[in-house]
Amino acid sequence: MQGSLIDARPGGLILGREHDEDDIPMLAPQAVGIFQLVGYMQGGEYILNRDAAIEHKEKILEINSYKDKDYTPLRSIRLTDTTRILNTNASSGSTALLVEHGQFVVNRAATARYYYELEELNNSNRSA
Repeated sequence: MQGSLIDARPGGLILGREHDEDDIPMLAPQAVGIFQLVGYMQGGEYILNRDAAIEHKEKILEINSYKDKDYTPLRSIRLTDTTRILNTNASSGSTALLVEHGQFVVNRAATARYYYELEELNNSNRSA
């Protein structure tokens, strides 16, 4: 694969094209220099780091169950000071996300509605 690899292991808000296709590849390391395609994401989704996903699994599942066909674009959300923005809108080549097993991807309708709570959960295990 030619292009960029963005480190999504700490979690964050995924920026990408606003259409209904999962087209942002997620790659997990298998060995030095070897990656496995483990899935695809959409722009507007939120990925939580592994520790937060494990610690807050029930709450994240509850949040992710929110589905709304009236998706609110992310541009209407006020970002926090701790937001990690993972911009996959590369100008040339492909862009993929480096992830690790155990992370959790929240659908974009739930991300738009529960963004601040997701930020709090994702940052709950960071050292001060």
